[in-house]
Amino acid sequence: MVKYPKDVDISNYSLKGTACSWNWQNIQINTVHVINSEEELITYTSCEKEDVPSFDFNKYSLLLAHGGTTSGVHKIDRNLQQTSIDEYKLTVDITLEMTTVAQGWMIAVLTPKILSSTTIELDVKQHY
Repeated sequence: MVKYPKDVDISNYSLKGTACSWNWQNIQINTVHVINSEEELITYTSCEKEDVPSFDFNKYSLLLAHGGTTSGVHKIDRNLQQTSIDEYKLTVDITLEMTTVAQGWMIAVLTPKILSSTTIELDVKQHY
């Protein structure tokens, strides 16, 4: 019998080193987007050489989330917990700087395969 909540292993995902960038306009603020195919990933990226980074979508899902702050961002920690068989909670813990510059934040994490129909709650915490 599985006991909930349980932590889920995640790893950061980056477009650094590629000819790609994120399409911010396609990423809804304060929502977790579950990407389960290369076709879905293409809608969230722009690539100069049509070379969209790829990984095994049969084993992994990519989660995207972004939002904003009223201060600079010093550090972002992320944690994913499975709270029931088909529900998850993605916690984004943002350590702010004392600067009063509004700044956007974005995270992209790889996780073991999650169905697109799964409910993922986004919990954003901001503190100094």
